[in-house]
Amino acid sequence: MKIFPLLYSILLTSACHTPPGNSQQQADDKTPAPDSSITIPFTDSDSITFSKENMQEVIAFYPELYEEMPDPPDITWARSLHGAETPESGASILFASLAGQDDYYILYGWFLQKHNTGQELKGKRDTLIGIFRNINFVFDYLNNGGTYFGHQFKRIVGYAEYGVYEYRTRNVWFKEPYDVGPQKQCYLAALRQRIADDINAGRDDYSPERLEERRQQISVFVAALDSLITDHFYLRQAQAFQYSHYY
Repeated sequence: MKIFPLLYSILLTSACHTPPGNSQQQADDKTPAPDSSITIPFTDSDSITFSKENMQEVIAFYPELYEEMPDPPDITWARSLHGAETPESGASILFASLAGQDDYYILYGWFLQKHNTGQELKGKRDTLIGIFRNINFVFDYLNNGGTYFGHQFKRIVGYAEYGVYEYRTRNVWFKEPYDVGPQKQCYLAALRQRIADDINAGRDDYSPERLEERRQQISVFVAALDSLITDHFYLRQAQAFQYSHYY
């Protein structure tokens, strides 16, 4: 296994800039200095921050996060529960809670992105995040919200990064000699039918105006999917993500 040189560089720089002072006072200080933390964005305006000490512990107790040939995020997270997530491990950073699992998937994506570099892969990443989040929005609206969809919104960066990794290492799997259009339209037609059936099943619970509002809003998400799914790679990723996470 390799630990990314960039991460070592960040941690080393942080250590070199730690101001002198009483060591006990520094140990008791729960707020890291600005240059001793790592901030990882998961949207254009949202991020999570880990202190230098947090990241050192992540490296020590969660080596599966920085493998060069990773498992998918769900499997990788499950592996952590049999490693650092045990009382005898000594780890103080734990990811077993729902919120902790969100952070783990964001970290997973951050580490894996160090291998998935270049403008082409950035474009793939942005598109996959858009596809996955629009699918999540569809089912969020169909189910009138719920904490599951909020957690998924954050974890999608991990799922998308693994999709980018699959494209980088196995893109031949997604090349077909025929147009993606007919299969994409079949996929979207099935999704639209699911939406129509679910909305009609709940028609007694809403006013006609509210039902129409829901239809229109969800149609925006489906239209976005139609625009974003432009080849077989995106179609396969959309199908796999939807059918494995939404029932």
